[in-house]
Amino acid sequence: MKKSVIYTTFTYEYRHVIEYLNKEHGWNPAFVFGSEHLGQWVKENYKDAIFHAQSELISYGFDFNRIGMVKVPIDAEIIEALSKHEAYYLLSTMSTSDSTGWNFSAQERARYYYDLLIFWNTILKNVKPDIFVTYTMPHTLTDYVLYRLCKYYQIPVLYIDHVPLFNYQEDKYFYIGVSLEKQSDVFKGLYHSDKTYPLPNGVKEYLKSIRSKEGLPPPYCVHFIKNIGKHWNPGFLRVCRRLIKLLVTGRLFEKPDLMSWKDNKQPFDSEKSKMNNWQTILFQERICHQDKKLRKIYSSFVKEADLNKKYIYYAAAVQPEAGIWSTYQDQLLLLEVLSSSIPDDWLIYYKEHPGTFIVGGKASLVRDRHYYDRISSYKNIVMIPSETDTFKLINSAQAVATPSGTVGWESIVRGTPVLIFGHVWYQGCKSVFEIHSRRDCIDAIQKINNGFKPDQADIEKFVGAVLQLCEKNIICGYFYQEELQSCLDPQEEMVRIAKHFYKAYETHYSDRSQNEKVNLKNYNHV
Repeated sequence: MKKSVIYTTFTYEYRHVIEYLNKEHGWNPAFVFGSEHLGQWVKENYKDAIFHAQSELISYGFDFNRIGMVKVPIDAEIIEALSKHEAYYLLSTMSTSDSTGWNFSAQERARYYYDLLIFWNTILKNVKPDIFVTYTMPHTLTDYVLYRLCKYYQIPVLYIDHVPLFNYQEDKYFYIGVSLEKQSDVFKGLYHSDKTYPLPNGVKEYLKSIRSKEGLPPPYCVHFIKNIGKHWNPGFLRVCRRLIKLLVTGRLFEKPDLMSWKDNKQPFDSEKSKMNNWQTILFQERICHQDKKLRKIYSSFVKEADLNKKYIYYAAAVQPEAGIWSTYQDQLLLLEVLSSSIPDDWLIYYKEHPGTFIVGGKASLVRDRHYYDRISSYKNIVMIPSETDTFKLINSAQAVATPSGTVGWESIVRGTPVLIFGHVWYQGCKSVFEIHSRRDCIDAIQKINNGFKPDQADIEKFVGAVLQLCEKNIICGYFYQEELQSCLDPQEEMVRIAKHFYKAYETHYSDRSQNEKVNLKNYNHV
């Protein structure tokens, strides 16, 4: 049976995924949102498909004539239904496009948010997709709004969670997600069944490495921290070569297609608001300087952790970045709840993620001296060096708290309770405390104080269930291009991924009841 599909965040390298799903399963690409190179391929192979370049939507606004559609407005019903998710979008996603902290005002963010809702609502009303497929988590300025509308209309969503699971040595496991806020629901059926699944030797070694005395961080995390800084902070010589090339080609004052950073107070969807190439280079150099300064500011607040005291280890999340998916993406709110919930003789050790201080990572846009002043004002919160050994902190902690980090998983595997304030793939494991309210936090702390410890047998049962829905060594994430270059048969790898998408759809959506299918009442609502 043919399906009408919206594809986003696909590049030309991933075209074989679309091709396979169309030929083998009738997943017809009705609307494709991606790179310009991919667009040419779509036009040559799928003449009925509508293509829109991602760079154009980010940088230069909305052109409904270009896609041949009449604008379909949104109304209070849609806005109110999505209102619980507005804070994440307006304060987190859109903040990554504000170069100064003031040139993308609250009013302008709201206006652009509504314009994106109108754009994607128009697409959905005209295309009437059966499935929304995105190669990565739908977390960017543009595709998060599409995700929220698809959830509103109950359109099936499929995406690759590009954070590898259980990665030890060469093996990395990935799964197809269907919900950002209920990530572990895809494993629920298998996990809560009576069946227990055996673990591969590599995964057993992975768990053993975490439980070892020293503890070993996942190789992928080490690779990420080591190499992503090179991507964000290209270095003096590369900047010089870039400047010379722009000068020779006469493009120094052109505006780059993919740049969505604002330079002034002009409207965000106006070309006048965007940085040109020269301004972009200056901005990137300024950010690198501020990021270096941020490390020094944080260092002025820290004290060495006393591991003999009772404490909760709070592993802060990298920002600006997606992944928290909750109101607690404002981490000061989270700390308010945590600080007011612990016993008087406990402390909170706040440790910044090492990725916060990657030069060029732009953390200085969301962290400053005032932010750390606020944290230092709490009598029971102590900031500690980001270099402090994570596993030593886990070992001696009463509990670990995190918005959604891998450290929470490492904690329960090592036998230390964890409090999760966001959404993450392991949140459905019974050994995890999901914190939504202050009451949740107080109750969890009380259980921990009474001797609660994670159940290791149950954790391994959870791992076994997760593995049933995983695929090994998928090519995705920040380093997909270098992984493709080292791959023996890139096309076959893309076909393997396409099969995984189809299997996930069959697993999670094919047997939905009539009430769970696309909400036609909402879908036809004008």
